Amino acid sequence: MSEKANLTPIVLQQHTINRLSSIAYKNIPVYKYISNICGVIADDEYYMHDKEYDPSIYKIISEQKTVSLRKTTPAERIALILKDDPAPTDVLFVSLGLRKLINGALCHPVLDPYIDTLDDVDYRVIEEQLSDGSDGSATIHTHNISFFSQSSLFSVYGVADVDLKELCDFMDEHFFSIINADYHCQIPEYYRTCIIAKLYRILQEWQAYTMFYRDVLLTMRPKIICYAHGGSESIQFLYEEALTVHIPCYEIMHGISSTKTSLPSSCRSSDYLLSYSKIDRIRSEEGRSIIPVGKPGMQYPIIPDKKPHGSYVLIGIISSSEQDILELAMELSRLVSAPYAVAFKFHSGDVITDELLEHIHTVSPKLNLISAKVDIHTFFSACDIVIAERSTAALEALCYDTLKVIIYNGLDMVDHELVSDLLTNEELSVAETCDDILRGIYDYTPGRTYRPKGELYWMPDAETNFRNVIYSALQCSADTPTIMKPESPK
Repeated sequence: MSEKANLTPIVLQQHTINRLSSIAYKNIPVYKYISNICGVIADDEYYMHDKEYDPSIYKIISEQKTVSLRKTTPAERIALILKDDPAPTDVLFVSLGLRKLINGALCHPVLDPYIDTLDDVDYRVIEEQLSDGSDGSATIHTHNISFFSQSSLFSVYGVADVDLKELCDFMDEHFFSIINADYHCQIPEYYRTCIIAKLYRILQEWQAYTMFYRDVLLTMRPKIICYAHGGSESIQFLYEEALTVHIPCYEIMHGISSTKTSLPSSCRSSDYLLSYSKIDRIRSEEGRSIIPVGKPGMQYPIIPDKKPHGSYVLIGIISSSEQDILELAMELSRLVSAPYAVAFKFHSGDVITDELLEHIHTVSPKLNLISAKVDIHTFFSACDIVIAERSTAALEALCYDTLKVIIYNGLDMVDHELVSDLLTNEELSVAETCDDILRGIYDYTPGRTYRPKGELYWMPDAETNFRNVIYSALQCSADTPTIMKPESPK
């Protein structure tokens, strides 16, 4: 398998995904955890500039000393990690620390709008700390919150031993062989290396995360669990444990789904998906119910303050951590001239290095860079045109009736019912190439209403809708109480 592939990019089709999703290594569903990086088979060069395909980020975890699990209770272990009293709660929110500094406080832009509506519900929040770029002095907006770190999990629960050779042999025989048979292609070495590196790391982490979440559920005994970012490994670990004790999980929608294939039910990331709109028809996963709720705080129309400029047209490009959207912003900044200006807003998940910033300033000196910490609505108020690929911000921009919204790589999504409905309602446009984007920019008319039929997407009364979902779920839980039996660590 060391021979370099030479092929046109191949996108895995539904029949292949169905076969791959049935494969488990040591009872861990392989495809579920690597689906985000194995969907396209291409020459090595295809992957070189995408951080998701950098094997070095899936670093080998070093062995750490652990607490003697048999000498501690689940509550004692949780207290060690959370440094807080793990009291029982009705609703447990679990979040990743993708916070932004808004009005002087670190907010979770996905979950906080929902959490803030539950002033009369017993809830707790536990959050895995990720880098937010703060110095630790900022106030945390979220109430009833405790934090944990990956390193604290490893120090308490340890890291699993993984036989790398056995894993490679298994993947070659049971996983890559299916792809080879279906598409008659040599597996690219870079593709293979990255997939095995990520799976190796997941297998190492699996022990600590699953034992931690098992202790959390045994100790805090939630009736329901809510989270976003269901595709992340950390949340997938949580859902696997919740399934074993029959606690219903509600995932709050985030981002735009554009896939033309479905993940089988064995790969789903929650029992229920709370969507933003009645016209959402998510096809990315099967086997779970979709409940239209909306997003608290979203309303139409939002009237921004008068823009301080007026003599130029600001094109705002929003990252959701795709490499090609940054490349598009750099190219547009070189192609357009006055009265047009281009600004690129980073995503909180972007890895921003000095080398990257130097490269951007050297290649595209006219590109304005905007921090991920800047509130998205402050950014919208300054923009005339908004361009995004998979970011939820593209949908939030629809609330501004004078903003022109363009979905990049949108032709892949035209048959997606959501985008088709919004196109029919004349709320946005789609573009596949830089030339398409340029035509959309030059067609922009200042002051025009770009939602001539009104805003169709966002559901009204989201606060009430979400509270009703939670009330109903708690009532159902009261009628059918969950029985959880403590398990001793193995």
